[in-house]
Amino acid sequence: MEQRGHLVNGGKRTWLMILLQIAAVVLAIPGVLFPDVLILLIIAAVIFLGVEIKAFVDYRRRTYLLDTGDGFNVTDRRGSRGYYDEDVNGFAWLIDRDFSNPSKISVIRKGGIWVADDPDPIRLNSKYWGGDVDPVGELLHRISESLLRRCEESTRSGGQLDGKGWSFGNQRLSINKAGDQRELPLSQLTAIDVLRNNLCLWCQGRDEPTVELGMDDKNVFVLHRLLYEHLKDRPRSDDSEPQGLGRILFAKETTKTQFLIVSVVGLAFLVGAAGCAATQQWLAAWIAGAIGLALVIAAATTRKNALRCHAHGLFYQTAYGSQEIRYSDIATFTYHSVRMYYNGVYTGTNVSMSFMPAEGKPLKYSTNAKDITEFESLRDHVATVVGYRMLQQFQNGQAVTWTKNATFHPDHLEYHPTGFVGRKAPEQVPYSEITGTTIEHGSFFLWRTGVNKSVFRESTSMENFFPGFVMFSSREFRETTMPNR
Repeated sequence: MEQRGHLVNGGKRTWLMILLQIAAVVLAIPGVLFPDVLILLIIAAVIFLGVEIKAFVDYRRRTYLLDTGDGFNVTDRRGSRGYYDEDVNGFAWLIDRDFSNPSKISVIRKGGIWVADDPDPIRLNSKYWGGDVDPVGELLHRISESLLRRCEESTRSGGQLDGKGWSFGNQRLSINKAGDQRELPLSQLTAIDVLRNNLCLWCQGRDEPTVELGMDDKNVFVLHRLLYEHLKDRPRSDDSEPQGLGRILFAKETTKTQFLIVSVVGLAFLVGAAGCAATQQWLAAWIAGAIGLALVIAAATTRKNALRCHAHGLFYQTAYGSQEIRYSDIATFTYHSVRMYYNGVYTGTNVSMSFMPAEGKPLKYSTNAKDITEFESLRDHVATVVGYRMLQQFQNGQAVTWTKNATFHPDHLEYHPTGFVGRKAPEQVPYSEITGTTIEHGSFFLWRTGVNKSVFRESTSMENFFPGFVMFSSREFRETTMPNR
């Protein structure tokens, strides 16, 4: 760490920027030597100047934070200055993930710190590697807890908490945005959640969120904590409703842009096919026509595709009809995801899920998405519901099938080790001899006492892997299988 602290905004010149400028210089040489390719000189100049502008902007934004124990020092282009934790009157903290590096996921820290007598926030916008501890995480946690305590005392004594376009106090949330002026008493709130990096609030009688506030805006982070304390002991209305799927947590639909792109590309292939047919290029016409027709049909049949995740179940609509399934009715669940890269550039993650009810047809869904946080939350929720149902069967003394290669027995785990070709004969390991587990690159590994390598490997995309893993990792499972440990 440098003497001035940790970098929390802006950036330094990276190796990629240096390589781009070197490439620009190399590209400019032919443009200088040969006037006929002057365009290369222009392109090189644009690349070189673009990198310089980016480096200058990053330099101007550089901000460093240094923890002083009861406060912090800030160093930026305005100089160096110090504050106490009590000087903070606004805070925002948002964590996101960056998959642009194929070998290592990084964490993006966003937000800001507002201090007394300074209208401009100390911006937070930087990265650190996903496996590392946030170098300013302890400081940010301490600042947020200090501000939360002061806001709790203030709101209890009649004060209010202010944010961008809203205020909270006197047991009500006031919205003060252009074209949106209203007051929401806390008695009308039924649930809160953080979805799509927004704080979402639901009121009585509504499936969609009544209010959405960005988590990277001033004091929304604190408002979330305050509202949670107000609502945590109150039963959610949708938790007690036996009918319906409850409030909508998130929805994924085919966008108009996706529909138009696929349609236009399909029509372009059909036009090309017609042109080939006019010149009697029949093979090219058949190929282009088949591709164009397939794209047009795909656009038409997926136009109405929509997956809605509710509090109690899923609703899936296609051009052929709709289907819904409650979480409590899911017997087995499969989740598979693969991050995709093209020439080293992250293009999204392919996600596929299968929800199999005890009776009826399964609900299957697949997509490609840049941000899969919501799908991972859905995966964890469904895995918990199914996993704890498996745990109840296990606690009743039954053998519980995990995947097709592993079964939980009352006193041991039976598994089929990986062989050179296929799987070997089943082996057994007492639960007391299991020394550890890990999940890496889509595979689960299990170790046992006295063996230097993992004895069991299983793909996380196997049917019911995640529900079984939830059961296996639970405190109740450990208490049942190893009561003396």
